Amino acid sequence: MAPAAQQSGGGPHRLRRVLSHLVPAPTAGSEGFVPLEEAAKLSGLRITLIPGVPGIYAECLKNFLDCKGVPYARALHPLMGRGDNQAFLHQLTAQKSLPTMLYNDENPRNSWVEQVVLADKLGKGPSLIPSDPEDRVLMFGLMNELLGEDGIVWRKRLLFGQSAFTAKYGWSDSAATEAPAKIAESLRVFTEQLRKQQEAGSKYLIGNSLCALDIYFATCSYMLAPPGPDMLPRTKENKGLLMSFASNPPEVQAVLDSSPFLIEYRDRVLKTHCVIPADLGGTPL
Repeated sequence: MAPAAQQSGGGPHRLRRVLSHLVPAPTAGSEGFVPLEEAAKLSGLRITLIPGVPGIYAECLKNFLDCKGVPYARALHPLMGRGDNQAFLHQLTAQKSLPTMLYNDENPRNSWVEQVVLADKLGKGPSLIPSDPEDRVLMFGLMNELLGEDGIVWRKRLLFGQSAFTAKYGWSDSAATEAPAKIAESLRVFTEQLRKQQEAGSKYLIGNSLCALDIYFATCSYMLAPPGPDMLPRTKENKGLLMSFASNPPEVQAVLDSSPFLIEYRDRVLKTHCVIPADLGGTPL
């Protein structure tokens, strides 16, 4: 199989241009982050992050760990498209995506499902994975609609244009054309679920208490409606990325505009249960 950069049609030079616009190379904002090679030698919990950048899957995991009171070290995630600096990441984790989760000498955890399960086990307080089997099935089903292949996050990334990065998500003209309607369709599932819950007197997406889905959905909403700098600090590294997040096709924006309670819910969940303003590191604007 050809390298992803060749599959994209734009080659590595186009990839570097796309990345330099969306995610400039971290410079002076790496304080508090441990080089990956050093992090691999540590014990305890380590997760890979990019300074100044709210990578959605990484930010979801970080918010969930913060909510559960789990301490972790922040390991520098090497950026793609810049030399061979992802070689060690691939050697360590057999993949190159963000985030990876390292815990003691256990195998790296790269999928959001296994990350949620471990974080919940390590955390303080009651489990945020429902004990009721029907609620548990509902939660993981909705999380898959949000985070899984062809889910909301997946399809939003198809709207970033053709590149080696979007090739990972199966970018094609037809996939990009279909994405807006599919995102809107999936987003309506969440707005209707939240509406039903509010009518039943609940502040949460499932049942009457916080669950992992609340943290993950609230965080994933960054990709559709980034919160203000009082909640999500603007950095040199995330300026271009947040502009892409805030740009929605009409179908998606219509769902957001018709459901103002969605953002109210998001802000309440994050301010009540997560570290706000987000601790991103990076270079402040």
